[in-house]
Amino acid sequence: ITLLHAMAERIRAAGGRIMTGTRIDKVLINGKRADGLVVGGQALHYARVAVTAQAPVYRRLIPDAPADYLYLGVISPLMALSKPLTGYWVTNITDDRFPFTGLIETTAFIDPKYVGGHHLVYLPKYTLPGSDLQRKSDEEIKQVWLENLKSMLPDFDPGTVRHFQVLRERLVEPMHGLNSTGDIPGVETPVANLYLL
Repeated sequence: ITLLHAMAERIRAAGGRIMTGTRIDKVLINGKRADGLVVGGQALHYARVAVTAQAPVYRRLIPDAPADYLYLGVISPLMALSKPLTGYWVTNITDDRFPFTGLIETTAFIDPKYVGGHHLVYLPKYTLPGSDLQRKSDEEIKQVWLENLKSMLPDFDPGTVRHFQVLRERLVEPMHGLNSTGDIPGVETPVANLYLL
């Protein structure tokens, strides 16, 4: 608490104002540049804006951001199996015929004894938040995923599936540009003077 009080005093001494319990309507964006905040319907202009919120809240705050600033969601079913699926920790899938983009066999890395003797496999698919896949029911996802898994791995026995749970989130991370997978995401955003921390 002492550190927070000291930080608050430094902000005030530098001419800053601290508003608590204040709802922010949105980040004020003019073109491709952040210009401040809209708070209680009033525009407050600032040279820079730093947002420290989770992706869904952040996305709500930037309705005027350029269309190229998109967030991806994810559908990531978790299977608990009675035996290993492939024995490999990560298998990336680039074949568009299959709805998932990877096989992440956690128990190829972690001993199954630590997870109740199950063999755990994630089958993720990153999607746009409003995609058809995001609108499918858990049962539809299960059916499509298992059919495709059997098509991909003919030796796969659906009878080994002890549990199948669909995990999903509409907004999880920014969409990365082509050939940018090696980049570490920074705090700068595609909108000038807007930072995500």
